[in-house]
Amino acid sequence: MAAKTTKTVAPLLLGLCLAACGGGGGGDDGPQPTATPTASATPVPTTAPTPLPTAVPTPTATPVVGSDLSTVRSVTLGQLEHRYRLYVPARLVSAADVPLVISLHGGGTDAANHDVFTRLRLTAAAQGFALMTPDGYGQTWNAGTCCAPSSAFRIDHVGAIDAMLDDVATVIAVDGDRVFATGHSNGGMLAYRLACELSERIAAIAPNAAVMMDTDLDTTPPTEVYA
Repeated sequence: MAAKTTKTVAPLLLGLCLAACGGGGGGDDGPQPTATPTASATPVPTTAPTPLPTAVPTPTATPVVGSDLSTVRSVTLGQLEHRYRLYVPARLVSAADVPLVISLHGGGTDAANHDVFTRLRLTAAAQGFALMTPDGYGQTWNAGTCCAPSSAFRIDHVGAIDAMLDDVATVIAVDGDRVFATGHSNGGMLAYRLACELSERIAAIAPNAAVMMDTDLDTTPPTEVYA
């Protein structure tokens, strides 16, 4: 009896085992999941080298052609500095044999105001000559017995004008035969003295409202005076 029972249970257990094992087998149990593709790495963009900027040359300043020369210069005589203003019209800056006029201010004023007062720069530009306008000492010139303080301190204004002429010659080509002096009042007095004591360099003078202060002055050779 016991043996029969064992035979009946064994086939049953075998069928259950086969059923359990066949559950994952050959039948079509539905669609299988599709594998998600692995995302490709985004390529890093290649950075093109930035070209260096082309250097732009600094423009060269264009020289002004045809400009008048207007400057203030000075010479030193002894322990004193003597200043003068120089004006040269454009067409004469590089010319040869330039005529020169020395214009001497009156007492109590200076070269800058004298240039405005006489307006000789306009004449120089129109007639074609260079203009030298010196400054006196204490707004005066030593013309002999006039005027103080220059005359009192015996300032050597003849020597100063002589040195200025040498200095001007380093700037422009002065015609040594055409150097003239003019002046107003105390400046005219110095023009007389220049005609006498610097006659080798002064071709002629044209004083205005002035007289010769030292009557014993003389010049060789004689110098023309236009008064």
